Amino acid sequence: MWLEEERGHNNMKRQWMKRSTSLMLGLSLLLPAATASAADGEVYVKVRLTGLEGSAAERFVRVGQETYVNGSGDKVKLTTPTALGALVEVAKEAGVSYALKSSSFGDYVYKIGTRAEKDLNANTGWSAWINGAPLSVGADKAAVKGGDTVVWGFQDWTQTLFPKVEFSTKTPRLGSPFTVKVTAEKTTYDANWNPKVERVLIEGASLKDGSGKELAKTNGEGVATLTPAQSGLLALTLEKKDAQGLPLLVDGAAHYLRVTAPQASFRDIQELGWSTDAIMRLAAAGIVQGGTSGLFEPKRALMRSELAKMVTMIKGSDFGLNAAGDGFADVAQDSASRLFIDTASREGLMSGDASAGRFRPDAPVTREELAVVLVRLAGAEGKLDAKARPSFLDTPAASYSLPYVAYAQQLGLLKGDGYGHFRFTAPVTRAEAAVALMSFTNKE
Repeated sequence: MWLEEERGHNNMKRQWMKRSTSLMLGLSLLLPAATASAADGEVYVKVRLTGLEGSAAERFVRVGQETYVNGSGDKVKLTTPTALGALVEVAKEAGVSYALKSSSFGDYVYKIGTRAEKDLNANTGWSAWINGAPLSVGADKAAVKGGDTVVWGFQDWTQTLFPKVEFSTKTPRLGSPFTVKVTAEKTTYDANWNPKVERVLIEGASLKDGSGKELAKTNGEGVATLTPAQSGLLALTLEKKDAQGLPLLVDGAAHYLRVTAPQASFRDIQELGWSTDAIMRLAAAGIVQGGTSGLFEPKRALMRSELAKMVTMIKGSDFGLNAAGDGFADVAQDSASRLFIDTASREGLMSGDASAGRFRPDAPVTREELAVVLVRLAGAEGKLDAKARPSFLDTPAASYSLPYVAYAQQLGLLKGDGYGHFRFTAPVTRAEAAVALMSFTNKE
């Protein structure tokens, strides 16, 4: 496909003449030499590699000015955030190699990881999409902006489709079935290579959870029915391959749903009347869960990793959940908390120790730290009065948290104890955090 002049097939030449420039460049990933232009700075984008051997790589990466080696072995520096820059960064973060080759059309990416063009048949190779659309220019010229999703996928241009995934609900209920419908736009050509685009139903697409376990397959109507077995975050990925392992779908990203649990219950919260309602409402919404023993542990100190999960679950509809490429040194790559910690950090809701690159996931959250997170969650950090002081008897003479605590007190998100003290550095209990977060959601 990419080097059709070597084949000398006239029909392929006619095809390239008829097909749109957008599709041609999207498939061939032309990479002409970069030209100098003013740097636009760095942006965060979600990048997904599909069609790799093993699991797909998916990260949020910072894209700005990257350097790559072209098909001639020359180093080329990109000066703006592009689809190629996104590949360079995600490949580096995921530890995946890539390679370029020269053709009469220019340089193009012909190999990522161990998968190279024509591995499965003469029409297979690597292509890129931005927000589900094929590139209309070379990958080094295809600009990306903050929040975009860039997909690099191995495909057969005659068979592979980019799917559209629709859910009957984004907040399914525990134990209640819901449906997922998968369709895609398919382009076919008549004898004169005139394109016809139609939406088709995708049968046999496999829906898998975060561990890679298959939950269901789509039927002839492109529909699969799922019944959640536990509350909280449900991560779904979509896959369809032929007998050779050829990807027939190139999905844009993992899909995250929040499974609610209206009938949730805990055996250890009844004596805490002041927090029971908040805990139960957050549990019903799928934001908090108890342990396998049916206990919530309301008096236990809340860990920083637990708070990261709570705040990202609350605001998950506003931004994409995803692990950032850089992460923190004390948060393992395979940690169940990494998705939430990296997201909370990236969105500026929580921060770690920048100098040491650590998040301290198991450290208890203090009451003043919770005040800071609540203000950030409300998007009110820019409204703070640097001179504001909360009206508590134990307010210190100076502290970074004073404007935050004052604002949280003003909004009614946090209160002191019965003696007029706030206890700034005391650990927050899980019950206290539930009440504060429920107060936030009520304000929202």
